[in-house]
Order: sequence, then C-alpha cells, then structure tokens
Amino acid sequence: MKEIIAGIESYRMKKLAVKDTEDTHGLKSLLCREFELEPELTRIKQLDNKNEIVIPPKEKDLGNLFESYKEQIEGLQENDRGKCFEYFVLDYLWARELLIYGEKFKRIRKARILLVGAGAVGNETAKNLALSGVGRITIIDKDTIENPNLSKSIFFREYDIGAPKAQVLAERIRELVPTIKVDYFVGDVQSEYVQCRNCGTIFELKPLCPSCDEPFDTFNDHERVFSFLNFLDFDIVVSCVDNFSTREYMTKRCLELGIPYFDVGISGKRCDDPIEGNYIQVRNILSPEDPCIGCLLSEDQIDLFRDPQFGADPCGLVERDPSSLSLMAIAASLQSEQILNFITDSGKVVSSLLINTTTNTYFVDSVSKNTECLICSPIREVETRHVDSLEKIEDEGRSIRFRNRIFLIHEDGSKIIYEVRENGNARS
Repeated sequence: MKEIIAGIESYRMKKLAVKDTEDTHGLKSLLCREFELEPELTRIKQLDNKNEIVIPPKEKDLGNLFESYKEQIEGLQENDRGKCFEYFVLDYLWARELLIYGEKFKRIRKARILLVGAGAVGNETAKNLALSGVGRITIIDKDTIENPNLSKSIFFREYDIGAPKAQVLAERIRELVPTIKVDYFVGDVQSEYVQCRNCGTIFELKPLCPSCDEPFDTFNDHERVFSFLNFLDFDIVVSCVDNFSTREYMTKRCLELGIPYFDVGISGKRCDDPIEGNYIQVRNILSPEDPCIGCLLSEDQIDLFRDPQFGADPCGLVERDPSSLSLMAIAASLQSEQILNFITDSGKVVSSLLINTTTNTYFVDSVSKNTECLICSPIREVETRHVDSLEKIEDEGRSIRFRNRIFLIHEDGSKIIYEVRENGNARS
C-alpha cells in the first residue's frame, strides 16, 4: 500500500491509501467512488510539473505552510511533515459547480425538468440548465422552425426550417451535453395525447382513434403519451412560452398538482412605440400562497388577454412581438439562476421580478395573492400523501403511475397523489 493525495482542486483534497500495483483505470474508479463522482465525467488531470506534493518539515516550515496544507487536505497528520506524496487531481466536468453548490450539486444532477417552449428563450434556458448539470430535461413545443427564428435561437440552422422546434432543440442539447438525458414531445402542452393500443397511432385524445376508428375507454384502451398529469413526472415545470393562454393553463395545472412553476417573459419596445423600455418579467409559483399572472389583472384585462385576436393587426395581418436575442438571453439567465437556487436551496427565489433593460431599473414586486383572482382562486390543490413505497398503494380506483408518484382517482371522483419519500424524507 502507498499513500497519495487526491481530489478536486479548490474544493476537496484527501490523503488516501491505495495499492502499489493500482493501474490508472483502477485508481480512477477508486477515486471516483471516494469522491462520489461519475467516472464517465471525470479525468485524472495531467500536471505540468511532477505529480507530487512535498509536505514541508517543521524545521523548514518558516511560513507555517503545514497548517495551510492541513486545512485543505483531509487526513493530513503531524507525522506527515517532510513526506512526498503522489498527487492526483480529478478533472471533473462540473468541478466549478461543486465550488458553488457543494454537496447540494447532487440535487441538480438528479433534477428532472419539463421545459415548455423551444423558441429563443427555450434555447437559452435549455442550454443553461444542461450545461449546469441538470440530470434530465424534457422539451415540449408544437411549432416548427421558421426563418426569423434563426437570428435569435442559437441551436437552429437554416436547414432546420420546417422541422419541429422541440425535436431539433433536444437533439442539439444532446450533442452539447451528451451526459445528460434529453427527450422531447412535439405537441401542445394544453392537449392530451395518447397511443392507440389497437394500431399504435399517437394522436390528440378523442372518442375514436382517427386511424382505425376503434372506440376506447380513456383509462383502459390506450397508452397515455402526454397530458398535464405528466407534470407529475417532473420536479419543476419551466415556461418559455410567449402567450397568455398557455401560461394560464400551466399555472392552473401546476397549482392543482403542487408542482413548482417558473415563468419568464419579455416585452420588446417597437421603434414607433411611445412606451419606454424593454421589459423582462420573472414570475415563479412555488406554493399555493404565491400570486399568479392573474392576481394583478381585472376581469376585463384577463378576458382581453384570453382573446385569440388580442394584439392582432387591425388589417388582419399577423402581428409579431418585437424581440432581441440579448433580451431573451438575459431573461433565460435570470430564469435559470432562479431554478438552480430553488433546486439547491442556495439562494432566494423571488415570486415576481420586473426589469426595464432600457432604463436599467429593477422592481421586486411585493404582490400578494388575490383571493378573488379569476385564474388561481378557483384552483384546489390535489391532496398529496407521502409514502415510503408506491408498492403499498392499493389501487382503489383508476390510477396512473409516474416515476415517484401515483395519481389516483377514487370511485367517488376524489383525487389523491401518493409521492414516495426520497432518502426517508418527503420532498418539500
């Protein structure tokens, strides 16, 4: 056996005993287990100088360097003075993130995020979350890529025009960070999609399969592909959409299912618009007590925003909202940072933040929940019960099983969510 010093620079170093005959592959496996790192994301760094550390003996340690070494290297003892240790630096893909989040970075690696909207903001947010190490990202969008998207979406190319945004973004994120799981669904988040067990066709939920005309029972004769209940498969739902109706829908569904919801939007200033400023609005709903997008709006305003013709050109032409890549990148960065703060519990998450990037003014809204809000006040959160195992749940009605939850509808129509505890504790 021999003693070495190994670890991640500026984060954690440790004195360890290893076999004299340990080869490079075996040593890497041992060190990754010791420091709880994924071997496929870790390399043993080659140093320019000799891979060794000399601990200064007491008589030559005029600057008391030993105390500094002792603070940085776990297991270093007084009798190690004067020794020369082989030194191995673990070059981990997310070593810098470990410096920020420490042990809480494991939460990011385990996080599962549903990202709705694969446009410019969705491109930026997906990139940020993927490069930050989020374990799984699912992207949903119904639209296809158009020419104007190319000037604002970093992952879209000219040859992608006409292709589904969700699919292309997912493929590019996989290329960028192949070590995380990325999947996608092309469709409308407000619809329910199923797969007919008779012919395999995937379609929007209807009484009959449009391919084989076979009728089916909603719960028994088809495989659910995507619906709002799939939100239960995720830790967080992220909104990168640009319309009120989708935001309203996701707000209601996340409140109902108790899923944290992060939303960001931008409002660009037209060159002929008297309104002063380009705006970024961040709004997050982490509990039923948080205000939603409708809490500040009157009934007339909500009806106006719900109108599909709202903002339409009076001549009947399609009206496009002004936007810029820099504005969208800032919005996505703010959103991503809020999400990471929430996952790691390492920073404050605001319920509402408004930024005017033209005047460089910031407003943290102190908006209270409106108990008469037309959007969120009618919503009643489905009861969630925490259990040690989903196997113990008796199927007393119609149930849908997810990764760590079961959504159960009893015969009397009542609903309940069973959620498995993680590491013995219920996730907050």
